[in-house]
Amino acid sequence: MIEFGFESGDIAKCSVVFPQDFTRQRKIRPVVILGDAQVFDTGLVPVCPLSCTSMEIDNIEVRADRNNGLDKDCSAVTSQVMVVNASSLGGTVIGRVGDSILHQIMESIGMS
Repeated sequence: MIEFGFESGDIAKCSVVFPQDFTRQRKIRPVVILGDAQVFDTGLVPVCPLSCTSMEIDNIEVRADRNNGLDKDCSAVTSQVMVVNASSLGGTVIGRVGDSILHQIMESIGMS
């Protein structure tokens, strides 16, 4: 079994399908990990997807910087929080959101 280690605030890339997307096509998107976990490849991880194209007013802005590994500014889509299989995250952390952003996300979804 392959073990992956993630912490709250880590950003990883994940294949996601957004429910409101009428094409139902999988897209590779950055996601923020929402819980500290040592999970195995059969485990589930709660994540908040980031959108780099949709900057809705209710979303939380995540500006690209060297700490989070994002190529461009994105927004946390807190209305689309989901649980994914850890193996779909590929085990690679590309960066990390700051504590302030993580707190805003957690507060927005009622996990603070």
